[in-house]
Amino acid sequence: MEEMVKMMADMPEDKRTAMMKERLNMFAGMTEEKRKEAMKGMMHALMTLPMDKMKTLVKTRTALLAELPEEKRKALMMTHMSLQQEMPKDKVEMEKKIVMEAIMSLPEKQRKTMEAAMKGMMGMHQGMEMPMHKAEEMPEKKPWWKFW
Repeated sequence: MEEMVKMMADMPEDKRTAMMKERLNMFAGMTEEKRKEAMKGMMHALMTLPMDKMKTLVKTRTALLAELPEEKRKALMMTHMSLQQEMPKDKVEMEKKIVMEAIMSLPEKQRKTMEAAMKGMMGMHQGMEMPMHKAEEMPEKKPWWKFW
């Protein structure tokens, strides 16, 4: 996966765009479980790239997401956000910053599409988040047969 991502980052823009568009459509057509597995590999590979290459791929991905039908864009973005929960916080913040830069560089129509999608996803995602507890705050688990 890493080699494919590195190769894609080095491709001319038209080839990179075509290949990534194919991948995004493929991911969108997968079950959530398979999509998560495939996107996780891509996200980890992306984080191994030098910053300039990472920005190139994120910009391409962001532009392509803006062009996808809403249903596909939503599925891909929700999976991406759920996978971010498993990533180190500094990597997530770095990627968010790159995505925002990419959105701001898009033509107005695509930018508005992505701004609306991001706003909607953030609202939905925050509503889904489970409160995080430290281990010492977690109630003791009892065997299933001790329900009293």
